[in-house]
Amino acid sequence: MTKRKVGTSVVMMMSILILSGGMAYSEEPVPLPEVPAEYADKKMPAGWLTDPKVLEEGALIYTGEVNPQVNCASCHGKDGKPVRDRSMVLWQCRNQL
Repeated sequence: MTKRKVGTSVVMMMSILILSGGMAYSEEPVPLPEVPAEYADKKMPAGWLTDPKVLEEGALIYTGEVNPQVNCASCHGKDGKPVRDRSMVLWQCRNQL
């Protein structure tokens, strides 16, 4: 290939990438659903994040011991390090919850 053809190819590819990237963000973002009234005034209890009992219950849910159909560790790893592609992107899972 000549330098001109390579240059033209690069410009074309960059143009396509730029235009397709713009199309991905051309739609309006979908608004989040309203919080149900019964949950609107709920707050996390003090000490909840450090309570050993709560942490143990959360670990059982995370590893799928409470319900095998809810096994966060199968994608996100037992130590929180992803074991599957794109498992760090939580917004992709929102339709599965």
